[in-house]
Amino acid sequence: MADFLDKRGHWVAIRQAVPGAKCSCMDSALGEPGRACDDCLGTGRAYVDRLIKIRKSKTLQINQAIGSERSSPIGNVNAFDVLMYTSYTVKPTQQDFILEIALDSKTREPNIPIKIVQVYNVIDIQDNRDQGGRVEYYSITSQRVVWPEFNVNG
Repeated sequence: MADFLDKRGHWVAIRQAVPGAKCSCMDSALGEPGRACDDCLGTGRAYVDRLIKIRKSKTLQINQAIGSERSSPIGNVNAFDVLMYTSYTVKPTQQDFILEIALDSKTREPNIPIKIVQVYNVIDIQDNRDQGGRVEYYSITSQRVVWPEFNVNG
């Protein structure tokens, strides 16, 4: 799997929630986050960004009987999911975001400065184990987030 991610994966940033920490946008009087905060994406949690390699599959429509209701961006009829895979060295949570970033067209390395081109909300994480029981990689079900401040179409 490590070889597969190295050869067939692409760089993204994972915005991981710091347990118990609050974003600086939190209004202490109201106890509410800033709705348009680029750091926490309006969640009020503090995050740290890490560059990782991920393999993204095609867009899916996952229907589940329990817990299948979720919000969809205005104008979208269906909430489509994207399945992604990452190494066992990165354990995502449902409080995290996957940030697709602009890559150099020749080297496939991240452009500097980093430019976010798409944001995905982590919906579900499945650990995938080898014969010995060790987690080898994670399957991440995610949903695209509409976040215009990142200029995702530019």
